Amino acid sequence: MNENPLSQLAAVAALKDCAVVVIDMQNDFLAAGGAFEQLGYDLTAMQAMIPRLAGFLGQVRALGGQGIYVRHLFDRQRLSPAMRARGRRLFGSEEGFSVPHTWGAEIHPLLKPADNETVFDKYWYNAFSNPDFEAALAARGVQTLVLSGVMTHVCVETTARASNTREFHTIIVEDCTAA
Repeated sequence: MNENPLSQLAAVAALKDCAVVVIDMQNDFLAAGGAFEQLGYDLTAMQAMIPRLAGFLGQVRALGGQGIYVRHLFDRQRLSPAMRARGRRLFGSEEGFSVPHTWGAEIHPLLKPADNETVFDKYWYNAFSNPDFEAALAARGVQTLVLSGVMTHVCVETTARASNTREFHTIIVEDCTAA
């Protein structure tokens, strides 16, 4: 989806049957001073995507749709041994980044969820690792997931693969993803 994501979406799915999923749009991934910047990552592509995603969400909301947010958290109590080792290796601590109740774990201020939008926490790369996520989709009658967010090659892709195995129609909005 490149030129006009909303019109292209309308061509393949009814908005009422869709969930626009916003994955990992958090300060530690995106913001100046966040963990990724501190690690030396180039945030240019991710930061350039923020206004495109904000505009897309605005259009979806204006048509009566909603975003569903998924937030990646590194909670020491829930981390597997492999993820703890990864945190120690990359960040010098088992927590890593996006630690619960910190600025880094918060959704970026330009992409805050609306009052009627839900935020699901995940502790692994796949949004479906939180069973409440899939239950909410079922309760809403969602048939199509429209995925956006950062870490396209990790969390967005992992969620897309899981979505397909659960037989959702799955769309990744190219202009609203970055890594």
